[in-house]
Formats: sequence, C-alpha cells, structure tokens
Amino acid sequence: MSEIEFNPLSGKFDIVGSGGGGSTSLERTEVEFTAGETISALKAFFIDDDGLAYLASRATYKTSKVAGIAITTATVGNAFTAVTFGPLVDASYVASSTEPYYLHTLGQVTTTEPVSTGTLTRIGYALGVGKLFVPFGNNLSICGILSFCIAICLTSELS
Repeated sequence: MSEIEFNPLSGKFDIVGSGGGGSTSLERTEVEFTAGETISALKAFFIDDDGLAYLASRATYKTSKVAGIAITTATVGNAFTAVTFGPLVDASYVASSTEPYYLHTLGQVTTTEPVSTGTLTRIGYALGVGKLFVPFGNNLSICGILSFCIAICLTSELS
C-alpha cells in the first residue's frame, strides 16, 4: 500500500510504497505576483486586466478564474508568493482525501459547495486532513496533470 508523507525540507509530498522501491514526489510550483489589493496567505486570487492580483470571488466569471493560492501576504503594489500547482499544507484544510475545495467570497476556500448565485469554482482537492492539492496556473503540462491524477488515485486507495 502507498502512503503520502509531507517533506518539510523540500516542500513536496513523498509517495512512499510499503514494498520497498523508494518514493516519488509531487512537486509544487510557486510563483511571485504583485498585489492590486491586500492579499493574505491562504487566499485564492485572480489576475485582473491590469496584471495585478485581487481576491477571487465566485460573484462573477471574471473574478472566479483563480490563478493561485497565496502563501505569503502582501499589500497593494507589493509582491507575494503563491502556489499555482501542487500540494499546500495547513491545519485549516480539514477535508478527508479527494474531497473538493471550492472558491467562496473574498478569496476564501471552503469544502461546502456553494448553492446560491455565482460561478461554481473548484479550486483543489484534499490529499487528506491538512493537505490541499491545487491544479491551476498556466504551467499545467501533461506531466502535471498526470501527477494530479496519480495523487487522487493514490489517496483514494488509502481511504
């Protein structure tokens, strides 16, 4: 049986098999953006026509096109770092394996599927309690998509 462990030194999840044979990693992509408003860590954001990042919201299609999730904080005009693909670890992610996370308002991430008006936007999937996998950004390649699919399959196997 395979197991997923977070490696805090590399910032990656290691997929470890119980039958020997080593491990592999799900790499994450971190990108720097410039804030058009205050962006806090763990908030989802979109890139507006001016090239700046603003808190994402499901209120309109334009504001629901999530570009990443911030992992640092920035005020207007300053740079912040975000994850655009790969695993994120935080105690606030409470869903069990493979449950989807959705965009809510003001960059908030929730496991509750919104039922009122607005754009339904899935922003990632749980890899277990405290672990979220985010699959967006312009850097999605066949390898990236395959890694995401493998992660979902392996965590389903672990459940």
